[in-house]
Amino acid sequence: MFRLLGFQAFLLLHPVDAWAACAVGTRRAEAALSAQIVFGAFKAMNREELVRAGERVEAVANCLGEPLQPEDAAGLHAAHALTTFLAGSDTETVISLYSALQADPAFDFPTGFVPAGHPLLQQLRAARSLSPGPGHPLSPPAVGVFLVDGRPAVETPLDRPFLLQWVDGSRARESAWIGAGAPLPPWVDQLPVPIETPRSSLVFGVGAGVAAIASGVLLGIAAERQGELKDPAAASGDLAGLREQANGLTLASGASAVFAVGLGAVAVIRW
Repeated sequence: MFRLLGFQAFLLLHPVDAWAACAVGTRRAEAALSAQIVFGAFKAMNREELVRAGERVEAVANCLGEPLQPEDAAGLHAAHALTTFLAGSDTETVISLYSALQADPAFDFPTGFVPAGHPLLQQLRAARSLSPGPGHPLSPPAVGVFLVDGRPAVETPLDRPFLLQWVDGSRARESAWIGAGAPLPPWVDQLPVPIETPRSSLVFGVGAGVAAIASGVLLGIAAERQGELKDPAAASGDLAGLREQANGLTLASGASAVFAVGLGAVAVIRW
């Protein structure tokens, strides 16, 4: 759950007016504090400060250098909901609160943040009644993973805002705050995708080996049949059958050998 922490002290030490432009690689803690400042300004009914702090939320989120946790994402979405509430956009407020709940189902406003019956509480109830819609599939990157609001993801939502990150270990290489229905940033399609996995090549390689073994076994049996044809003790009535078996086994051995070579070539190409 997002918690309100020490706003007054933080604002004294970090006045919003003194904030410089967001630098690449901002920390997770800064994103959380930017959301807290919005909450503090809303609670203090400081409209001007709320507007400035709200602008910082998106700016900080766009240049995060660390993976965000789901509860942090919920705080950012809730902070955005407060700014849209101030702007009088009930629909955007509900959708932003819905995003907060999707990021962290335990999200709620701090006790006493707003009085009972406040429109924000009604909009939060409306957000809880919404259900996820279809998503946009993501091609997994060759390195790292995609996070949507702090969770590994194979698709992005189309019906709500979200924070998309490309994460490699403990580092967020790219971060972007994306509005509902907005296009994905260009870097998503520019990331290298995985090449054919060695596992598929291994399958072809094993198949080639099995075919080669089968070819050898068939060739050995064919040789035995050829030897029996030359055996004076073989009954004359069996000669035609032995000759037919030998020829058939020789052909089958050759086919298996060709199949083995083909599978081996595919395995090498796909590796």
